[in-house]
Amino acid sequence: MATRALGSFKHRKRKGDRKRTMNVAVFPMKVHGRERWWPEKGERDASWVSPKTAARLVHKAQLRRLIARFAAQTCARHSRS
Repeated sequence: MATRALGSFKHRKRKGDRKRTMNVAVFPMKVHGRERWWPEKGERDASWVSPKTAARLVHKAQLRRLIARFAAQTCARHSRS
């Protein structure tokens, strides 16, 4: 996992009647695989997609921009190698 964040975004979380605004830092990390089971497995779907596709799938505009910027940097870095 990178030691430097790509950036951050604000996220509003709701628990019952309470709403909280949280500042979420986003860090890139290299993933080699996935466990067969994880605590939220029945609540979330997991799929492997490219950073470019991930940016299109994310609903939060601030996060979408962070992922798109990461995708552009990653593509530029790989094209120079």
